[in-house]
Amino acid sequence: MPIYSSFLHRLDVISWRIFRFQLTKKDGSTRLSHVVCLKDSNYQEAWAEISPFPGRSKETIDEALLQLIAVLKGKKPSHLYPSVSFALATALKQLSFPSIPLCALLSGSKQEIMQQALLAEHKGFSSVKVKISQLSLEDAFTVLDQLRKMFSLRVDANQRFSFQEALYFFKQFPLAAFDFIEEPTWETSRLADFSHPFGLDETLEKKPDFMFENLINCKAIVVKPMIQGFFTTKKLMKRLEEKRIKLIFSSCYESGLGLMQIAHLAIQTKLYPLGLDTQSLFTEDILTPFPIFSSPICSCPFPAQIQTHLLQEIYHG
Repeated sequence: MPIYSSFLHRLDVISWRIFRFQLTKKDGSTRLSHVVCLKDSNYQEAWAEISPFPGRSKETIDEALLQLIAVLKGKKPSHLYPSVSFALATALKQLSFPSIPLCALLSGSKQEIMQQALLAEHKGFSSVKVKISQLSLEDAFTVLDQLRKMFSLRVDANQRFSFQEALYFFKQFPLAAFDFIEEPTWETSRLADFSHPFGLDETLEKKPDFMFENLINCKAIVVKPMIQGFFTTKKLMKRLEEKRIKLIFSSCYESGLGLMQIAHLAIQTKLYPLGLDTQSLFTEDILTPFPIFSSPICSCPFPAQIQTHLLQEIYHG
């Protein structure tokens, strides 16, 4: 049985509806996405989000939508787009969060980051991730030097530096200053000689077969299932079994529904604090109660509900 057919067979799909929705971020920008509702022969519904991330995903939102419709109508594409495979493999009948550890996200200016850090400390977070690519080198040093004394710190450099620039900047800190430095340089062929513990994210999106296992200082792999898809994520989970390297699940501005899908996939492997705090950047959500991740452990055993008034039905079958 083809993979896409097995997803639908598992869910016993007899009818489906696709909805469009748009969420607003606190900075005024918006995120356009789709959700699918699959109904089985017992009239139970399973929900999933399909949200390719512009600039990072291989497929556009329209390409994902068209393929999803084709699959639901019985077509057999030669391959599934990552966001479509993730949606069909992780559609949820029970809308609740498992108990998972969380990592707080800090971003913005130096002042904004330090305000967010104080709030995260007050809430009890021990693990935080800070983005530094938007900061001057002076501000980045000041922020990191303060935060490393407060938290187990993940630093996201987003491949900002050349290899020599990365070495020069991070040599100002002890080797054990950070949990890991995510994507310290765009010169990935030289990572074997990087001095500090590092993690990979964008590198594996561009080069899924990149051989990281023998890189001594590679301490973490960050996976975004909506961008990399169900199959690549499961392959990484298998690849890192019994390895010293952490697998960190992360989000790319999904709604609470998409974050639930990530969480339920993540609990199938060894858990490290998940990077799901992008949700705090939105003013609203399609789930109610609004699943704000305001503590270092997310535990939401009660069922959430879809706010259907925020959805626009666009297709059904």
